[in-house]
Amino acid sequence: MGLFDRFKKKAADGLPSAELRVLVADLGSGDVARMTAACHALERIGPPAQAAVPALMELLHHDDGDLCNAAAAALSSIERSLA
Repeated sequence: MGLFDRFKKKAADGLPSAELRVLVADLGSGDVARMTAACHALERIGPPAQAAVPALMELLHHDDGDLCNAAAAALSSIERSLA
Protein backbone atom coordinates (compact mmCIF):
# COMPACT_ATOMS: atom_id res chain seq x y z
CA MET A 1 0.00 0.00 0.00
CA GLY A 2 1.41 3.38 -1.03
CA LEU A 3 1.37 6.65 0.87
CA PHE A 4 -1.59 7.95 -1.14
CA ASP A 5 -3.61 4.86 -0.25
CA ARG A 6 -2.94 5.41 3.45
CA PHE A 7 -4.26 8.99 3.32
CA LYS A 8 -7.25 7.88 1.27
CA LYS A 9 -8.14 5.20 3.82
CA LYS A 10 -7.69 7.59 6.73
CA ALA A 11 -10.02 10.16 5.16
CA ALA A 12 -12.65 7.49 4.49
CA ASP A 13 -12.42 6.28 8.10
CA GLY A 14 -13.41 9.75 9.32
CA LEU A 15 -16.72 9.72 7.47
CA PRO A 16 -19.83 8.37 9.17
CA SER A 17 -20.96 4.99 7.91
CA ALA A 18 -24.30 4.55 6.19
CA GLU A 19 -25.66 2.91 9.36
CA LEU A 20 -24.54 5.87 11.46
CA ARG A 21 -26.13 8.35 9.05
CA VAL A 22 -29.44 6.45 9.30
CA LEU A 23 -29.29 6.45 13.10
CA VAL A 24 -28.56 10.18 13.21
CA ALA A 25 -31.50 10.76 10.87
CA ASP A 26 -33.67 8.64 13.18
CA LEU A 27 -32.73 10.95 16.08
CA GLY A 28 -34.55 13.75 14.28
CA SER A 29 -37.53 11.70 13.15
CA GLY A 30 -39.99 13.03 15.73
CA ASP A 31 -41.04 9.46 16.61
CA VAL A 32 -39.99 9.03 20.26
CA ALA A 33 -39.79 5.23 20.06
CA ARG A 34 -37.61 5.41 16.95
CA MET A 35 -35.43 8.14 18.47
CA THR A 36 -34.98 6.12 21.67
CA ALA A 37 -34.06 3.00 19.71
CA ALA A 38 -31.47 5.02 17.77
CA CYS A 39 -29.99 6.26 21.06
CA HIS A 40 -29.66 2.67 22.32
CA ALA A 41 -28.00 1.60 19.07
CA LEU A 42 -25.57 4.54 19.26
CA GLU A 43 -24.79 3.62 22.86
CA ARG A 44 -23.76 0.14 21.71
CA ILE A 45 -21.62 1.58 18.91
CA GLY A 46 -19.69 3.81 21.30
CA PRO A 47 -16.84 6.08 20.12
CA PRO A 48 -17.28 5.45 16.38
CA ALA A 49 -20.66 7.19 16.77
CA GLN A 50 -19.02 10.52 17.59
CA ALA A 51 -20.72 12.13 14.58
CA ALA A 52 -24.05 11.73 16.41
CA VAL A 53 -22.99 13.86 19.41
CA PRO A 54 -24.62 17.14 18.24
CA ALA A 55 -27.97 15.43 17.61
CA LEU A 56 -27.76 13.58 20.93
CA MET A 57 -27.02 16.83 22.76
CA GLU A 58 -30.24 18.30 21.35
CA LEU A 59 -32.23 15.37 22.76
CA LEU A 60 -31.06 16.07 26.30
CA HIS A 61 -33.73 18.79 26.40
CA HIS A 62 -36.59 16.73 24.99
CA ASP A 63 -39.89 16.53 26.90
CA ASP A 64 -39.75 12.71 27.08
CA GLY A 65 -37.65 11.70 30.10
CA ASP A 66 -36.87 8.22 28.79
CA LEU A 67 -35.54 9.70 25.56
CA CYS A 68 -33.39 12.18 27.51
CA ASN A 69 -31.96 9.31 29.56
CA ALA A 70 -31.26 7.25 26.43
CA ALA A 71 -29.48 10.21 24.81
CA ALA A 72 -27.42 10.77 27.96
CA ALA A 73 -26.44 7.09 28.08
CA ALA A 74 -25.39 7.19 24.42
CA LEU A 75 -23.32 10.32 25.00
CA SER A 76 -21.70 8.74 28.03
CA SER A 77 -20.78 5.64 26.05
CA ILE A 78 -19.34 7.68 23.19
CA GLU A 79 -17.39 10.10 25.38
CA ARG A 80 -16.19 7.63 28.03
CA SER A 81 -14.02 5.75 25.59
CA LEU A 82 -12.66 8.94 24.02
CA ALA A 83 -11.23 10.22 27.30
